[in-house]
Amino acid sequence: MKSKSILYFIALFFSSFFGQAQTSLDSLITSAFAMDDDTAKVKELLNIGGKLRYSDVDSATLFMRQAVDIAEKVGHPQWLFNAYVRLGAFIHWRGDYKNAKTWKTKALDIAKKHLDEKSRGWAYSELATSFRRLGQLDSAFYHYTNAETEFANINDDFAIAKVHTALGRMYLEKLDVEIAEQYLQKAWKVIEKSDSRVDIGYTIYIMANLYFTAENYEQFGVFAQKWKEFNQQSKHKSPESIDKLHVGTFTLFFQDDLRAVEKLNGAIEFQKNNGNTFMTAMLLMDLGILHYGQNRYAPALNAFYESEKYIIDTNDEVNQLHLYRYIYDTNKKLENIPTAFKYLEKYHSVYEKIQNEKMLKNLSDLEVKYETEKVAQENKMQALEIKQKTTQNNLLIASSILLALLALTIFVNYRSRIRTNQKLAAQESEIQRQRIQQLEQEKKVLSLNSMIEGQEQERMRIANDLHDGLGGLLTSVKSHFNSLNGGIEKNTLFEKTNYLIDEACVEVRRISHNMMPRALTLSGLEGALEDLAENINRQGIKCDLEIMGLKELPHTQSVMVYRLVQELTNNILKHAEAKNILLQLLQNSEHLTIIVEDDGKGFNVEEALQKKGLGLTSVQSRVEFLKGEIDWDSVIGEGTTVNIHVPV
Repeated sequence: MKSKSILYFIALFFSSFFGQAQTSLDSLITSAFAMDDDTAKVKELLNIGGKLRYSDVDSATLFMRQAVDIAEKVGHPQWLFNAYVRLGAFIHWRGDYKNAKTWKTKALDIAKKHLDEKSRGWAYSELATSFRRLGQLDSAFYHYTNAETEFANINDDFAIAKVHTALGRMYLEKLDVEIAEQYLQKAWKVIEKSDSRVDIGYTIYIMANLYFTAENYEQFGVFAQKWKEFNQQSKHKSPESIDKLHVGTFTLFFQDDLRAVEKLNGAIEFQKNNGNTFMTAMLLMDLGILHYGQNRYAPALNAFYESEKYIIDTNDEVNQLHLYRYIYDTNKKLENIPTAFKYLEKYHSVYEKIQNEKMLKNLSDLEVKYETEKVAQENKMQALEIKQKTTQNNLLIASSILLALLALTIFVNYRSRIRTNQKLAAQESEIQRQRIQQLEQEKKVLSLNSMIEGQEQERMRIANDLHDGLGGLLTSVKSHFNSLNGGIEKNTLFEKTNYLIDEACVEVRRISHNMMPRALTLSGLEGALEDLAENINRQGIKCDLEIMGLKELPHTQSVMVYRLVQELTNNILKHAEAKNILLQLLQNSEHLTIIVEDDGKGFNVEEALQKKGLGLTSVQSRVEFLKGEIDWDSVIGEGTTVNIHVPV
């Protein structure tokens, strides 16, 4: 009742503040509070939040959260799902990708339990966009692929095409143009025949941007013409509603330079006020590119520098690379050589970090071009000085120039030879160091291999001894003890002793199973993991097991994978205080990916690894044995996710 009165006060505020221009919104707010049906009220509150998105962000947030509160109280799966997704998408739009992921994850959980393929596909796709913006591209690809599968089950070609567009944009951001083109071409064949003008315009821009990035100007011209035809029928948005993608169309297509600058400035101001760091950085870079294209280098540089203040807080290394390149080129145009070199170094640093061979080649070509221009300029200055200083003896001038050129050639060759020798020596030294390091690593792995194999053999021996030896002995003891039934009178001591013998038998079987589960031998890795998940569920903790594409592995590798999962789940049961555990095994032709996730209390990963606790050390050792890689991601109060990639 209290929240309802607060929102009603907001409704009166809107009515008095906006007057006639707010009539439609006032009508929505009034109708929302007049409704007795809570599910209908949720729908209206979400609509109101959407309408306030561009005019009053704080109020939009308030209405959407109120919709979530009512949906949670009602508990209707479909409207609870709608509220979570809409709120998550709105928070994502504001640039808070981590918080947006939390709400979208809740929506996906509901869709998995209660809703149909279309809702699940929508939830997977929405969650993938947040993973993409957080730089977790493997998770983004995984969720996009799941969305594609859900939509394929209901033959929704248009939804699949939208997923392909998102995948194409993701690969384009990584500068993997070839794969991006494959996805985008498939998407365009479907979307160009649809009635959705928003998706058609969106895809035209992405396709044009693809071919512009690939320097395929013929195809770029084709989609630029499509945009021109499309734009003649559309109404442009107001500055505050423009996002990064739509603003990009101004820099690619629009001829009205003043209008583009005006709309960009309006969008920048809106995103600054909204606190969206990523969008602000991208819009400022677009503004700089627009000025740069019109040879307005000073205002272009100002926009680039301001964009840099925001982009350093993002994980978008590709756009950082583009920005540093533009700052370098602009300073070079303005002949600010020291500053240009400073940003050339930043560009090179990001280059190496993302390990892109094409970028490295472009940077090398750029450096060679600059050095060539520098040497040519020095030669011209030397020739001019010689010509100005001596005019009396043409032969002397010619001789001096010839000697100078010869000396320069010898010097350049000599310096080049020295650098080449130094480079070769450094490379040889590095090769030797790597060989030594490789031998040491192989020795370490061989030792670890022998130790782990010995441990597993000993586990198997002890397990068999316990099961066949001690287990059989206890069975015989129980049989003999029960044979005394007729000879002695049953009493409390007899019953207790009989119970303890049963408990001893159960304990022997449990210890034997833990040391070497029979399901691993009889049913393989998948069966053993199913038994493990079922055992966890019996302990009162919900454990979901998802296995995709798992093929038969060598016995030693299967045992190691099982031990890894067993060790991680044991740590969760002992320390995490979790209510839910997710186990995922995903295999393709090259790798096996193991994901173990819980919603427990989390821990400080760096501190735990430094302490070298027995549990984490065991996990690290087994991953090294499998020649794999492990990534720990834990947030205090939110849970832990462990990603392990093992070559197969």
